[in-house]
Parts: sequence; structure tokens; C-alpha cells
Amino acid sequence: MNDEDPDNFQDEKNYEEQLNSGDCLEIKNIVKIYDDGKQALNGLNLNMYNNEIFALLGHNGAGKSTLISILCGLYEATEGVYFSLLRNC
Repeated sequence: MNDEDPDNFQDEKNYEEQLNSGDCLEIKNIVKIYDDGKQALNGLNLNMYNNEIFALLGHNGAGKSTLISILCGLYEATEGVYFSLLRNC
């Protein structure tokens, strides 16, 4: 893979440029524990970038629907924050 490729997010410089461009959704340390004590998310960290194809995969009970529900405002996270930094939509 070419390190000069702007779509190569494995390169730290390109990653920092994309993050600092403001075209991302940044999720930091999201935790969700339901009232019955079940923990659906445990310290999830994730960045999603503009013009990037994203898939959320996991087995049943992995917390996929919980994460999407938190991002949509249907549930509140027990801990953690997320930032929508999309400026060029």
C-alpha cells in the first residue's frame, strides 16, 4: 500500500489530517449498562470519516443496535462521549 495515498488511513499522518479536517464522527469510550446490569458496550472507541464506507458487524448481543440507538438519541450512554464533526455534508 502506498504511504502517499490520501485514502490510506493506516498511515498516521493521513489519519491525523482526516481527523483534523472535521469530517468525521468521533466516539470515545462509550459504555452502556442497562438497568438490569447487562453491559452492552464496554469502552468503545471509533472514528468514522466522510466519504468512507462503514459496516458494523458482530454476533447477536454484541451491542450493534445499542450503539446505533445511542448515536440516534434513542438511548443515553452510561459513560463516554461522541462528537459529530461533519462540516462539509
